[in-house]
Amino acid sequence: MYLSFGPTNWTEASDYPIDFVQGIGYYKQNGLDHWIFGKNNYEYCYTTNLGQSWTQLSSSAYHTHGSFAYSDVYSRLVSVNGGINNGNMYSDNAASTFTFAGGGNGSYDYLPAVVANPDGSFTATGGGGNGYQGFWHSTDGTSWSKFQTLTTVSAWQGITYGGTDLGQTKWMAWADGNGLLAASTGPSSNFSVIKTGTNKYALGLAYGNSVWVLAGQTYVGNNNYEPFLEISKDNGVSWTDISDNYPEENGSVVGAVALKGLVFYNGWFIAVNNTNKVLLGKMICRNIFGEKKIFSSK
Repeated sequence: MYLSFGPTNWTEASDYPIDFVQGIGYYKQNGLDHWIFGKNNYEYCYTTNLGQSWTQLSSSAYHTHGSFAYSDVYSRLVSVNGGINNGNMYSDNAASTFTFAGGGNGSYDYLPAVVANPDGSFTATGGGGNGYQGFWHSTDGTSWSKFQTLTTVSAWQGITYGGTDLGQTKWMAWADGNGLLAASTGPSSNFSVIKTGTNKYALGLAYGNSVWVLAGQTYVGNNNYEPFLEISKDNGVSWTDISDNYPEENGSVVGAVALKGLVFYNGWFIAVNNTNKVLLGKMICRNIFGEKKIFSSK
């Protein structure tokens, strides 16, 4: 019997070549998996080897403040909260060029985050006022419609899905205010708040190896914050604090405020901060005899 206690043993990858990343995502080209990073001054870069090396793309006609999502059904990379007036855009040629798809209200929180769904469609979070708060859906990434208004927070900052191997696929969205998490059981089904936390701010959420991992910060007063890391092994019903395993960089925890994303890929949890750092962490489990085992899909 093995009891998982979250990602640990973080390894620092090589620095990515652009500063202050705003959007993170994945796409496939020529059979290779690419992780793409973008920012709001038209710069993009990608890695095909988990950060061992990087390729910087030519400046795009559009910037991005939001995340990226790739649909295998359409071979399409979608980015939200970018383009013109912080609207939506997509690329059908592996991020070489983007097409503006409309939307946007000038607010950085218009549609902060997007996820590609198993059926090829896309679901995005909304915020920034003016009726955008809540959740949006697009069949192919070119046009969007809001299916739920949820104004518990000013902006839902991230979204992902997982839990299929726990018996039910769930979509979870997080907000950077009071540790809020909301969950849904479908790509265009209504979300309900499932978790709150006083002075706790979520900054990243990922699912892998049958565990949800939530990273963020807790305000402790006098403009000071402490990082937190929590895991759920029952599909978001309960959460366990494992903050001692928070990503470290050269022996020091990565500043929680600087955390820009947390994703799971090919057996690795990947934490990204906005000081050019990428950190990789395996899922470590301990059995009843105290032995450690590294879980990896490799």
